[in-house]
Amino acid sequence: MTPRTTPLSRRGLLAGGAAATALAVAPQAAAAGARQVVLSHLAPADPAQFSDREWGAAARASARAAGYRGRVTVGHDLMRIPLS
Repeated sequence: MTPRTTPLSRRGLLAGGAAATALAVAPQAAAAGARQVVLSHLAPADPAQFSDREWGAAARASARAAGYRGRVTVGHDLMRIPLS
């Protein structure tokens, strides 16, 4: 899938490369059998511009389009994520 056809790119978020994380990590996560991917340091980070809910939906859709079927979480500073 090319970046022009992904949910993240529809918002123009792939231009700088920072938001391409979901697309970049999805094939590796799928191949590794990862049950969860946590994305952090996403840009733009201003919730007024792109909310966590929008980030999560776009990241999940992009990861699914790239073949990943596990859980996708938008991380935050000091967030605790159980490893079990």
